[in-house]
Amino acid sequence: MPLTVNDLIPFVVVGAAAVTALSTIAGVRLANQAAERQLKLRLNHQDEKDHKEALRVRLEELYQLIDIWAGKVVIHHTTYRRVMDGLLTYNQALDAAIESESFNSARLFTLADLYFPFCHDVLDRIKASRDEMADIQHSYKELYRENGPTIKGAKYSEVLTEKLIQFNSAIDQYKSSLSEYAREV
Repeated sequence: MPLTVNDLIPFVVVGAAAVTALSTIAGVRLANQAAERQLKLRLNHQDEKDHKEALRVRLEELYQLIDIWAGKVVIHHTTYRRVMDGLLTYNQALDAAIESESFNSARLFTLADLYFPFCHDVLDRIKASRDEMADIQHSYKELYRENGPTIKGAKYSEVLTEKLIQFNSAIDQYKSSLSEYAREV
């Protein structure tokens, strides 16, 4: 028996409902995928923004710490340079060093080593200058210990002054590198 139009209507209705349901499911799935992509992009952007902000905060802290530390290093060595020039005794310099505010440089070097490796070559020069100044000061201290305050330290004072100038130059270069990096971040 042939099918009549009335017999086909339920099949057409069921077919139309199935197509509508499938279209709705596909539309919801596409909308969810688009929303998920959008959320991932937004979260990635926020993560990148948070990372840059955290890096910027550490950068500012390092910039301030390097400035404070460098000032303390210069004052320390300048005090002993005055001993070399005969303007202070070693005991007076030691008293001044004891009275001066100490500075824990661990945070400074931790930040520099962990977060700003692109400046390590300049930081290594800074450390080398610091060590050279300490060696000069130590050599003079040994002479002072052996010969007392009559020892002439002009030669040591001149070399220490040169090293202080190199140290300051390296500090300025390091701070300049940090400033340049801050503009990129």
